[in-house]
Amino acid sequence: MPEKLTTNLSKEVENIRFLESVSDKPEAFLVAQNQLLYNRDLSHFYRAESINPIGLPSSTDDFYQLGGEKTEAISAKPPRVLNLGSGSESTRRLPAINVDLSLKGKPDVVADASHLPFKPGVFSVIRASHVLEHVDQKNIPTTLTEWGRALHQNGELQLAVPDANITFEEIIEGKTPKESPAFSIEESTAPLAQIYGLGYENEKTDKRWLHKIIFSYSLLEFFLHQAGFAKVKKRTQHDDLAYNAGVDDDSQNHYSLLISAARESIPHSITSQLPEKQFRQKSQKFIEKNPDIPPVTFVIPTYNEERNIRHFLSSLETAENQIGAKREFIFVVNGCTDNTEKIITDYIPESFLDIKLVSSDKGVVKAFYQGITSRSYHGFVGKLDADSLLHPHALDLMHMFLVDNQEVRATYAEPTPIDSQFPCNEAEHFPFIRSKRLYIHGRASLYRLNPFEDLPSGKILDSMQVEDMFLSFFYAYFYGIDSIVQTPHALVYSKTVKNVDDLVRQISRGKSEKQRVFDFYPPFQILDRLMEREIYPSQYRQIMEDAAQQANSEVKEWTQLQSTK
Repeated sequence: MPEKLTTNLSKEVENIRFLESVSDKPEAFLVAQNQLLYNRDLSHFYRAESINPIGLPSSTDDFYQLGGEKTEAISAKPPRVLNLGSGSESTRRLPAINVDLSLKGKPDVVADASHLPFKPGVFSVIRASHVLEHVDQKNIPTTLTEWGRALHQNGELQLAVPDANITFEEIIEGKTPKESPAFSIEESTAPLAQIYGLGYENEKTDKRWLHKIIFSYSLLEFFLHQAGFAKVKKRTQHDDLAYNAGVDDDSQNHYSLLISAARESIPHSITSQLPEKQFRQKSQKFIEKNPDIPPVTFVIPTYNEERNIRHFLSSLETAENQIGAKREFIFVVNGCTDNTEKIITDYIPESFLDIKLVSSDKGVVKAFYQGITSRSYHGFVGKLDADSLLHPHALDLMHMFLVDNQEVRATYAEPTPIDSQFPCNEAEHFPFIRSKRLYIHGRASLYRLNPFEDLPSGKILDSMQVEDMFLSFFYAYFYGIDSIVQTPHALVYSKTVKNVDDLVRQISRGKSEKQRVFDFYPPFQILDRLMEREIYPSQYRQIMEDAAQQANSEVKEWTQLQSTK
């Protein structure tokens, strides 16, 4: 090896060792890499001006293609998942709106990374795999701010970049995990600076693919915090959309540092019930504004509810209909072995309500589907739990809310406990100790349309035990987080868990059902953290963590539960 080249090599290895030593100090790491590798200064940060967004595409045909081994299309709706790519053909096969930032080939959408052509807050997830390292350092703050602009307040940014520490270790060792050389001395006069695109430009370099910056975890976290992302966590390759869509892209190589970033979670808050006078005034104004109110069918799956059904029927009978909507109630008995069916049958002739009784195979999802297919009206579709009690205003309020908010796909009443407070159900009695709920709670829900119209219903019926968790992931992925909204002031009362054993079974049920959702459509796994609720008090968090550990070792199907729905 020539003496001059050996000297250069030794000097650059020394530089790499120094960079590695400061990689956990973001400001020092940024300054050092610019001085040692790029010879740049940091006096050029600026903030981009606002843009005029154009909104979402109307169909998926021209905006994304599915070609992964594990996925198939389950919706014709363009997803609320944005994938930012930099020229890779593989990433254009992801179940997302794919934007090519490279201006190469025939991309779905071409855009500047710092000027995305989308409205604010429309995406549940924005993903960028091996994109950010190609952005000029001066543009990184404005680029991340722009990505945050297009992301929903409660959404998640999912990034993959080359991991500086893995790269440095291989350079220092001189070989990769496959025992091949980490660099080729013969091909470069500045070998270490060009490893994995980390450096100097020359006449052979495609400038689009130059790496303009080297990210350690601390440096990427630093930039994300600057852009308003308070919660930054590492992810695994199995958490990435490419993996779960069966697509091989750069996120899956061993150099990747995978990160998720989100804004601070908002504490859950509930609204109190409306005074009767105020409720009636609200209803009257609604009627004057909406002369043609859509009818509604409420489906009530019932399985061995003889202890609860009389109380539920009573609450249903006293539920107000101040807006004069056409309502029908379809009870679906699904495999009952007690007196539930007889109690309902005897009650129907004495009721003022429009009640129908039908049967289905065992299972809540099959019962819900059977009830919908048995309806007389073709308006809104509701689902009610037979072991709960409705506040008299709840049905009217949900109905009015869905009419007044055309962008909302599903709404629900706030679950409210009617039993005693225990340490294990503290969050039900004081909801603000957890972050805001971003999913449907199925005790009293109302859908704009038959939710099965968008879905491959046969597969859903065979795969799921409950519908609300699947629909939560489906709507958040394809319609956005704001497609599911709680109705203000609408309340539904029910019992909660009263001991740790019930809590463990409840968590086990949730884990089992969530796994079914992921098995059915693996890409939904990228929403997992987004749909989780943060717990604030340490004491309650510890109770939940201990129960979750028990649930992991004692997984039981939700159908074995009694009253933890």
